[in-house]
Amino acid sequence: MKKIFIILLFFSTVSHGIVNIEKVRKKDFKDGWKLQSSFNFTHLSGNSESKTYEGEGRLDYKKDSSKLLFLGELEQAKANGKNYKNSGSFHTRFTEKIGSFYATETFAQTEFNDFIYLEERNLIGAGLRFTFFETPTFNLHLGNGFFYEKESHEEDFYNTEIIRSSNYLSFRYDKKKRFYIASTSYYQVDSGRADDYRILVNATLGFHLADNMSLDFIVDYRYDNEPVLHSLDRQDLEIKNGITISF
Repeated sequence: MKKIFIILLFFSTVSHGIVNIEKVRKKDFKDGWKLQSSFNFTHLSGNSESKTYEGEGRLDYKKDSSKLLFLGELEQAKANGKNYKNSGSFHTRFTEKIGSFYATETFAQTEFNDFIYLEERNLIGAGLRFTFFETPTFNLHLGNGFFYEKESHEEDFYNTEIIRSSNYLSFRYDKKKRFYIASTSYYQVDSGRADDYRILVNATLGFHLADNMSLDFIVDYRYDNEPVLHSLDRQDLEIKNGITISF
């Protein structure tokens, strides 16, 4: 099933973090390879002029209980001739399902984000994913693991190497032909220092307009208790309203 998301309203920005893999997991996926890509261009003119380029691609492979994912994203934006957003990420993940209750996962990720002066961020990790409920109307998952993270910033004096604990809770409730609610919350903490932690929340409220169309309200929230630079806010928020078409 292919999806198109049409953005109607966009506000604010969200800084870097581990890719929300729960949002892009495929459930109905036959054995073999599957490729999907998209490109969006937005142009606004009037009192001010802005252009936004967004590209995304993914490659999936499934064999029995094993899944392999490659996911890449790139976004660039200009306003009145000046760059105000330039970010990208690449994520790969291998999942092995063991029974109906849990699965093992290993993953690696690299990214950059000029908006928060992030020159490069690399991580590699592993963990477990537990399935508590999985029905056509409701599912609930819990995940925990560890990853090694290395960050390089344009400010050379602030480069870090950390081992973090990553924990998430994900659920989705779908009232067919009416609405659905989906949310994933992450808690990532330095394994050696509890004061260095991040909280990331992705929540969606969608209303089914037709069998293959929904009106979605999406909120991305991020709290970093110790941002990389003192000049950066601890909180970031992104709000999107849009229409998702599946075919």
